[in-house]
Amino acid sequence: MYRYSDFTVEDGGPGVLGSRFMLDPAWSAVNDRLNIALSDDDPVFDGSYAWQQDGNQMATVTTASGGFVASGAVRLTAMRTVVNPAGGVINLYEVHVNGTLIGHVSDVELTPGVTYEIINYVDVTDAVEPQYSGLVTPIYDPTLANSIIGGGFADSILGNAGADSIWAGAGNDTIDGGAGADVIVGGAGNDTIYFGTGGATQAEGDTVYGGTGDDLIDDVFAGHYLYDAVLYGDAGNDSIWGGYGNDSIYGGDDNDFLNGELGDDLLDGGTGNDLLRADGGNDSLLGGDGTDTLEGGDGADTLEGGTGSDLITIGAGDDLIVFSDGHGADTVSDFDTTMSAGFTADQLDVTGMTDTGGQPVNAWDVTVTNDGLGNSLLTFPGGETLLLTGVVLDPAKPAPMLYAMGIPCFVTGTRIATPEGPRRVETLRAGDRVLAADAQGRVAARPIVFAAARWLGPAQLARRPEMAPVEIDEGALGLHGRLCLSRQHSVLVGQPGRPGRTGRLARAGHLADLGLPGVRLRPAGVGVGYHHILLDRHALVSAEGLGAETLWPGPMAFGALSGADRLALLSARPDLAPALLGQVPVESLYGPMVRPLLKRREISAQRFVNWRDWGQEWSFLAALTGEFVLQ
Repeated sequence: MYRYSDFTVEDGGPGVLGSRFMLDPAWSAVNDRLNIALSDDDPVFDGSYAWQQDGNQMATVTTASGGFVASGAVRLTAMRTVVNPAGGVINLYEVHVNGTLIGHVSDVELTPGVTYEIINYVDVTDAVEPQYSGLVTPIYDPTLANSIIGGGFADSILGNAGADSIWAGAGNDTIDGGAGADVIVGGAGNDTIYFGTGGATQAEGDTVYGGTGDDLIDDVFAGHYLYDAVLYGDAGNDSIWGGYGNDSIYGGDDNDFLNGELGDDLLDGGTGNDLLRADGGNDSLLGGDGTDTLEGGDGADTLEGGTGSDLITIGAGDDLIVFSDGHGADTVSDFDTTMSAGFTADQLDVTGMTDTGGQPVNAWDVTVTNDGLGNSLLTFPGGETLLLTGVVLDPAKPAPMLYAMGIPCFVTGTRIATPEGPRRVETLRAGDRVLAADAQGRVAARPIVFAAARWLGPAQLARRPEMAPVEIDEGALGLHGRLCLSRQHSVLVGQPGRPGRTGRLARAGHLADLGLPGVRLRPAGVGVGYHHILLDRHALVSAEGLGAETLWPGPMAFGALSGADRLALLSARPDLAPALLGQVPVESLYGPMVRPLLKRREISAQRFVNWRDWGQEWSFLAALTGEFVLQ
């Protein structure tokens, strides 16, 4: 039974149709339920009319802890009918003992914090007297994982302990998830939602959906918790604060305010003109559509305005600004140009930008002008602009500084010789033919069996510097152009006086490690795209005129591929699976390497000079096209 004082009533009073009432949000059967022990000679809980009552109907009422409340003749007086959140009806009966109103019994359990509306109010007569078997004993325990459904009015729901599921429904609701890894849905209306302490570990934070309306979502009032919450504002102009964990916050539609607070947070504004504030931690901010304002705060943040003309303030820390095709006209403040190891403290990531030909942009694709106020305006090939306030670049010679800021100075599309002429490697697909020389020196147009690509952004390269590419200047190893390779990629080197006959393979990374002229390991700070082509056998192809190996299908190369590309390779050459997994030597299934591979100790500065001279005597590209015989 519910104590009469556990209810609050508004809009007219307990006997007025249209009035609303609510059971105390903190109500618990363990602490607050009244227990009623009845004795009667029939199965009906009789009411009273003309102030008469069933003389055989007696009761003793005690508290949840066993304390005495009342004892004596008991009767029902009034019945209220209300609508529950699922659309059904609940009948609630007033209980009097010895003429004193003690509480209520009902035929359906009430949910604490849910607002109910009275749709009927009558005296209890024979027509509405309930059977004892039709009444319920409340058992609600907030310490357990509960499923709570709100109504269509302004509910006040308290989840307390346990992993609760709360659906507040319509109305301007107030919800406190309490402890446990809760799922909270605000529904329609302007809701106030407090997420709580989460589950057993930091990763078990609450998940909150604000629903439609202008919602306020925050961690529990006057506190901060170290849990990883996932928060969705959904539709409406929402205000969302994270906690001290690594939160993921999504504004959704309309004009939202997102504040990550502490922790390494993800903030996604969605559509609308949003304000995103990172505060502390290494955060990722994505404005999305609309004219957004992004504030980085402390930490090494990644900020991307998205489409629209956005305002980005970087703040402290070594931050990364992401700018891609279609991003509009953004303004960036506090860009730190302090140099370290040849790169600025803050960086630009333009791996999502392309030139008019659809290729990745480089520093020479960008036009730099002065806005007349001492700020540099960067204009990209697609018309996108980036205004760097307080940054002064030389419009006549911008490339070195743009390179230092993160815009690549080399083209990722290395040209590969094909029967139809040179083609950028990223345009090659399985089935396309390339000019290639095999281990016996035979030159032929060979079909590509498998092609794949992997893009690494500046942040990834900073975390894994061993993945940084090697740059080889034009002419460093002979008659070839400038190109970029991975550390593990091998190129053809040889002995003067014997064009093509004594060639060996040398890893690009080994050449760079020796500090040889024209060959260097590129520091992290600019993204790169690695491309792989596999033929029916290991071979040499012309990459910007330099002999370079095709993919050697060993465990190292296989492990560097994405999951999807691994499946594609196994589908293309299922017979190579044991070699790809390191179970058998690659040679046993695929054939020999196209040339012997030099060990690192076999590479020296003097040999490098010989290799360069050897490369000046003949052209690998010419050998492939028939001017020389490659043996």
